[in-house]
Amino acid sequence: MNRLVADTAKSWWTGLPELVLGGAAAGGLLYFLGWIRTEATYRELNVPIGVLDFSPVEYTSRGVAVLPPVLLLAAAVIVVLSALHRVVVVRAVAREQHLRILRIRLVIRTLGWLGLVLGALTTAVVVARSGEPPDWLPALMTGSAVALAYVDHSLFVTSVGSFRIRATAIPCIGALGVFLMVISYAEQVGTQYGREFLARAQDRPTAAV
Repeated sequence: MNRLVADTAKSWWTGLPELVLGGAAAGGLLYFLGWIRTEATYRELNVPIGVLDFSPVEYTSRGVAVLPPVLLLAAAVIVVLSALHRVVVVRAVAREQHLRILRIRLVIRTLGWLGLVLGALTTAVVVARSGEPPDWLPALMTGSAVALAYVDHSLFVTSVGSFRIRATAIPCIGALGVFLMVISYAEQVGTQYGREFLARAQDRPTAAV
């Protein structure tokens, strides 16, 4: 019994740094999303965010409000993709339909690479013109990276492995795409809140000083 308690305490103490770092990273992300949302709201109201005195807790709480719809959407996408994987890929593997598997793999891989090439070209054009990237670019990059990662790490793979660079770069591209999409959503939420506030303010009495 004492040995079990000691092992549990040791395991908890060993995992404490990871827990602290994970909590700090999550808190920093929520703070950043809250700042993005707040800045978009007050930019819509023509109020510089620098004159406001919000606390880190307030920014973090506003960031928390951004996450539930994102998490629900991510869960729905994962459920749908998992169902498609079971219905199409797992069934084909179980029936040893090798030609069908190769066709599916070729289609997914082709779409993934086309998406990455299109995203890279679009990014190059945006940078060259010093313009603003389109809203669909992060979603395209994320979807393309997920497609390629799925082909590399799913039941498609038997004896052929992935290149190390690609195995590292593709998840990074996907993570960056998700991050940019969440930032864009937080900014849209803040902008919409500012517009709704202005619409409600027009019906209220005003005073000039």
